[in-house]
Amino acid sequence: MSANLGDLYLRRKHYDEAMKHLKQSLVDMPTMARSHKLIGQTHREQGREEEAQKKFLLYEQLKEDEAKKK
Repeated sequence: MSANLGDLYLRRKHYDEAMKHLKQSLVDMPTMARSHKLIGQTHREQGREEEAQKKFLLYEQLKEDEAKKK
């Protein structure tokens, strides 16, 4: 649920609210790849490219791990 709210706030350019909900989604489920990707997008929108790239890399790693489990 928190990831969905974070995504909604991100789309509306309410970055602080987006980040709050996305971080909460990671407390609930730390390996949720989607939340890491959305946090990366939020960082990028705020001009924090280095932080964004770290989250995108983690997103890719988690997606690979998920694929291996299938």
